Amino acid sequence: MWRCLVLRDDDCMVARVLDLHKQFAIAFAAAGDPAGMAIFSRATAKGAVLYFSPDAAELGKRCGAVACEPPARDGLALEIGHSQCWGALFGAHA
Repeated sequence: MWRCLVLRDDDCMVARVLDLHKQFAIAFAAAGDPAGMAIFSRATAKGAVLYFSPDAAELGKRCGAVACEPPARDGLALEIGHSQCWGALFGAHA
């Protein structure tokens, strides 16, 4: 299950994203660096939406992210995760 978290563009957004990077790095290492574990971002007019892959969903849940449909690949940026996550999560043509 994918999860998403909407972040408003304010002074706290950068600190929150940096904290998520730290939490993700710990969870990623503990899980054995899985190719399907990643957080993606998409910029919006008022901030950003973070998308937690199914392998990162538990971290997303702890951070307040809600269940969502898998995001469209267009316009996504890899926030943090394995370099092979695009193919693992979006198919061979990603």
